[in-house]
Amino acid sequence: MNSSTERQKDLYRIAETQGGFFTAKQAAALGYACNKQAYHVRTGNWLREYRGIYRLALFPEPQRSDLIQWWLWSRDRSDRPSGSTFT
Repeated sequence: MNSSTERQKDLYRIAETQGGFFTAKQAAALGYACNKQAYHVRTGNWLREYRGIYRLALFPEPQRSDLIQWWLWSRDRSDRPSGSTFT
C-alpha cells in the first residue's frame, strides 16, 4: 500500500500532465476511496469541477480548462480518452 505522501505525489504527477485535473477513477486507482475523495473536497485540497472530475486546489487553472474537462469526461471504461488528445 502506498503511503499518503506517495499517493499525493502520484496524484500530482497525473494532474500535472492534465492541467491540474484528474478523474475520480484515477484517484481511486491510487488508493483514494470515495470517502477520502469527499474529504479532500470538503477540506479544500481538491476542487470538484464536474461530476467525477477534480482539480488540485493549489494548481493554477490552465487556459481552456473546459477542453481539458471534456477530454477527461470522454474517457471510456478502460480510462482511455475518446476525444482528441491535447499537448
